Amino acid sequence: MKESELQLISAVRELSRTRFAGRAAQFDQERRFPQENIAELKRLGLPGMVVPSHLGGLDISVEAQVRIMEEIGYGDPSTATILGMHCHTVAAVVQLPPASFRSAAIDEICRAGAMLCGGNAVPLAELDGRRSGYRAEDRGDHFVLSGRAGFATGSEGATYALVVARLSQGAGAAAARPTDIVFTLVPAGTRGLEIHRNWNGMGLRATATHDIELVDVCIPKAQALCVPVADVQRWRESVEQGPPSLESQRQLRNVMGLLGSWLGLSQAVMDFTVGFLGARYGKSAGAPASGFQGVADQAHIHMALGRAEHWVETGRIVLYDTVSRLETPFTSKTSLDLQVARTLYHLRRMCEEVSNACMQLCGAHGYSAVHPLERMLRDLAGYIVMRWKTDELVAALGRGALGRPIALHGLLGT
Repeated sequence: MKESELQLISAVRELSRTRFAGRAAQFDQERRFPQENIAELKRLGLPGMVVPSHLGGLDISVEAQVRIMEEIGYGDPSTATILGMHCHTVAAVVQLPPASFRSAAIDEICRAGAMLCGGNAVPLAELDGRRSGYRAEDRGDHFVLSGRAGFATGSEGATYALVVARLSQGAGAAAARPTDIVFTLVPAGTRGLEIHRNWNGMGLRATATHDIELVDVCIPKAQALCVPVADVQRWRESVEQGPPSLESQRQLRNVMGLLGSWLGLSQAVMDFTVGFLGARYGKSAGAPASGFQGVADQAHIHMALGRAEHWVETGRIVLYDTVSRLETPFTSKTSLDLQVARTLYHLRRMCEEVSNACMQLCGAHGYSAVHPLERMLRDLAGYIVMRWKTDELVAALGRGALGRPIALHGLLGT
């Protein structure tokens, strides 16, 4: 890594382990968007860290991005999740065809720290995705957008919402095909854009992962891109089926970044557990005749803690090994997919094992609101409950071992 990247990581580490960690409990309790944390990340230029340098961004290396996300995840997982999903959305905008609104937004991200959110999942209260999503009607010189979608992480602090809408036949749209897709960035505060503050997750409470509803939002055509769905499908097929390249492999940087935040939080859980066990003596009030025994002196504690330590350190090795491998083109798409699946599986199992072991090691005293462990474990569950299920990953690894193609769901796109 470059010296500038090492300095940036050091600055983030200092912030995360002091101010971010100190604020995390309050943000969690109040379910409040961590505006103060995001403001400090903006001062470091991190909203533009995945933007190429020729577009004005920091264009940091994949390793530096993962290290930064690891450090933020250690101090406040909600802040890490907001930045990670912002970067995921920024990467999608960067990949859009050239357009004036796209260029202006990227410039604002790099110059002023503009933040993006992208609620294009099923709304929180819905189970049937067929009734949700955004629609666009062609009204001559503008589009009219309506609909509702969920999981717009960071919505309370976003400057723009990335909207992907299906174009339907509307008045004055005789030439439009119903299968065209409209991409646009809707500014916060636009009339007809409503953020439903309905995120009430058990973990990651401060992420503002709300639903966004659009009601007759008017967007000039100069502020949107209308792309035939066939072109979108061809692009996806070229990405999913084409041979690996350094450019395509580096598109995995945001997935690796999210895994970095998993690693950071797992390390924070381990550090708390080690400190807690070292300070704990006895289980009952009052001194027994034989005197108190330090919990950390017991063999079964050593064994359980050793297993948890193994998962954290092997998780670190696996993650950063994959990050380094992304700098050399893989021989085939299957070999790349298998490496990613192995990494996702190992880091997910790390979270599961560390969570289970540390909760049992600290017991009821540790798992109370007096200590941060309860919040940390809720956040750790929040990380892994939403994507890349363990059984799904195991099945993918098995198919890959048989030489069959595999598909990974979630932020990887299928």
